[in-house]
Amino acid sequence: CRELGPRTPTGTAHPVYLFEVTHESGARNRFDVVSAAGLAPLVGRDREIGLLLDRWRQAQEGLGHVALVGGEAGIGKSHLVWTLQQQVAHDARAWLTEWRCSPYHQNSALYPIIEMLEAVVLEFGRHESPDEKLAKIEGFLVQYGFALEESAPLLASLLSVPLGDAYAAMEAPPDEQKRKTVEIILTALLVRARFQPMLLVVEDLQWADASTVELLGMIIDQAPTARMLAVFTYRPQFQPPWGGDPEIDHIALSRLLHDQAVLIVNRLTGGKSMPAEVLAQIIAKTDGVPLFVEELVKTVLDSAVLREEGGEYRLDGPLLPVTIPSTLQD
Repeated sequence: CRELGPRTPTGTAHPVYLFEVTHESGARNRFDVVSAAGLAPLVGRDREIGLLLDRWRQAQEGLGHVALVGGEAGIGKSHLVWTLQQQVAHDARAWLTEWRCSPYHQNSALYPIIEMLEAVVLEFGRHESPDEKLAKIEGFLVQYGFALEESAPLLASLLSVPLGDAYAAMEAPPDEQKRKTVEIILTALLVRARFQPMLLVVEDLQWADASTVELLGMIIDQAPTARMLAVFTYRPQFQPPWGGDPEIDHIALSRLLHDQAVLIVNRLTGGKSMPAEVLAQIIAKTDGVPLFVEELVKTVLDSAVLREEGGEYRLDGPLLPVTIPSTLQD
């Protein structure tokens, strides 16, 4: 954003600060904007993170796996995956890629792949010309051994990059074009996995479009013989269409116990104790959902309800009911 300073709107007596949005940030999830020091700990997930790390070690040896991580909003799916990514990132040989489904693009075919290609793999700039973008597409395809005559028009069409006079117009029916495009993406993934063990994370399948779900099914079919661990997260409204395959681990995250929620509170307060009645309200309101605990504690600490004194927090006035912060209204 660009700060425009204080302005007084017509019909009002008080100025407000205005900001102009100039472009999207590079952040792709909340962990990109929250430092590790300000992040609540991953609590109560030792078994789950242990299983995923075991599967990663097997994938490095060529025994690929798929893990489906399910649970309600705020239960810690993304935090679990983020913790796994931090561990895997210590391996210089590893290749990490993340696809994120969006509630705003549920009807956009292959949106998570498009977003990942544009932002991460090809790194399209906001002011790049179509020719510059097309050159990046060609470089990517050559790297993976594709014939440009057929593959470049397909990938350029997927990414809405004009071809100009460089290539002939595509004449294949739309269904065939989609099939060939999906084959390009799948082949590129498998080629990469031959050279580097791969951690593929796909977040929020409840918002995935049908073409993405179809592609994920193809990845699941190939995963057992690839150096790949694929981790997919979803909320309960999504019903995974992939059944009892032995290479698929189903991980269902449950709510935290009382003592586990208290552990998160203590981490966020830096070990300073809270008044018992405030802590009781936080635990009752959040009902064992880790993200709710985290956001509600931050709201209380930022309010005027408490004051820090002698290494602990004390009430600074009458205790009012703790309200749900705006970050959690949805």
